[in-house]
Amino acid sequence: MNGKHMAGTAMRSQQRGASKELRSSKQEYIPTIFKYHAGLQRSTNLKLDGEVDVAYQGLRIAKGASILVTASVLSVLLVLLAGSVGALAQPVRIEYWFSETSTTYQEAMQDIVDRFNQEQNEISVELVTGFSSKNDFWEKFTTAVAAGLAPDLVYGDGEILVERGLASGAFLPIESLTRENLDAIDFLPGPKRVLTTRGKWWGLPFRTDARGLFFNQDMFDDVGLDSTKGPEDTDELDAYAQRLTKRDSSGEITQLGFVPWRNNDHSGLLYLWLFGGDYFDWEGLAPALNRFPENYEAVEWLKSYSDLYGPVRPATSWFTDGLRQAMRIDSTTRLGIMLDQDLDMHFSVGKLPAPKDGVQTNLSSAMALGVPNGSDNAVEAAKFALWMVSEETQLMWYERVRSLPIRLGVVRQLGNYITDPREMTMVEALPTSRTPAPLVYAIRPVFESLQVQMFNNEVTPQYVIDETQRQVAITFREVFGHVQ
Repeated sequence: MNGKHMAGTAMRSQQRGASKELRSSKQEYIPTIFKYHAGLQRSTNLKLDGEVDVAYQGLRIAKGASILVTASVLSVLLVLLAGSVGALAQPVRIEYWFSETSTTYQEAMQDIVDRFNQEQNEISVELVTGFSSKNDFWEKFTTAVAAGLAPDLVYGDGEILVERGLASGAFLPIESLTRENLDAIDFLPGPKRVLTTRGKWWGLPFRTDARGLFFNQDMFDDVGLDSTKGPEDTDELDAYAQRLTKRDSSGEITQLGFVPWRNNDHSGLLYLWLFGGDYFDWEGLAPALNRFPENYEAVEWLKSYSDLYGPVRPATSWFTDGLRQAMRIDSTTRLGIMLDQDLDMHFSVGKLPAPKDGVQTNLSSAMALGVPNGSDNAVEAAKFALWMVSEETQLMWYERVRSLPIRLGVVRQLGNYITDPREMTMVEALPTSRTPAPLVYAIRPVFESLQVQMFNNEVTPQYVIDETQRQVAITFREVFGHVQ
């Protein structure tokens, strides 16, 4: 976070001390949250605000009394009244922390904030950026909350908002801050599922993405495969991978068809879904890797690739350089990057192959807006967040950065904007897409590390599932064990 914002935090600490004194002197008046829920406008309903009542406290005149008011006294009273009304007319300031590190995303979000500030005069939003990474963002957030300097609104990974809301009450349920029927908003099922864990709205989803199987069309043509479409299922994917893999005279791989690791695949957890399994118990808030036979089948399938090709670990560049990898699972975000780079390669995108008896699903993130517990202006922050997920704002965001919206109605409108069939292939998967569960970052490194051991023939597929379950169950109990 830059120096300007750090200095602002120190100043805000002093301001909050003064504001708390002011709030304590107004306890007999209706709290802000109830004023909002009653649909009242604080800038016009003057008698609900302490400042105006204080100005009139010395003017309570008995009925029928005769009073002579001089012009000078009247002038003073008018000045006092004007000052009080002017104070009331000041917009409520919202501090909004934005975790994205992309300059393009930051500039687009600033434009959206500017538009909101120009459209109304009740709330003024200040966008805070400059975080070096997601870890940096959450570390600074934790520090600010501990110091009593929580921002009013944050943008971050939905699963982390949910985890912190459930485990420590770090975020307020959005439904407690607004009269809006959140369940009636047509959010995509995947983001909605994670953000309503245990029946509370821990945040509002703002943007998402989707995955597809990217494939090099020139490589397909070279081996006689139809370069207009990808494999239909995992059987075809396996066969295509073998045909597209090339080795030199020493047996070293010079061109890799496909391997199901080091893709944009949720550290391999995506394949559990495609095989019909899962890794999370949504009601019990616990890992569920060993509860699904399909999970064991999926990891057996992963192992079949290392048996054929060894423990090779391809980088993203193996595909994007157009030379070393024929197929890779990646996202709509990656597609946008590749198009901006104007790569000298011919590629297309197909659906994610699943087993014939598996589940045709997808993986989508849920970047979301959450109101921290400790926000000075929680109701106003929720009001701004609801404006952010309006159809108009969602379309504005998509037009600026081509990042996918999270409302079904807006997704249906994308046909008027999308001209690239590769993007449309992934967008069409959104209604059936799934979103990472709370505390997934505790599962991923364990699962990935054990896969590496499996690829090196050090452990079995069954051990990968069972040991991942054993290790992460400890973490889940520590985090969610007290949650009723």
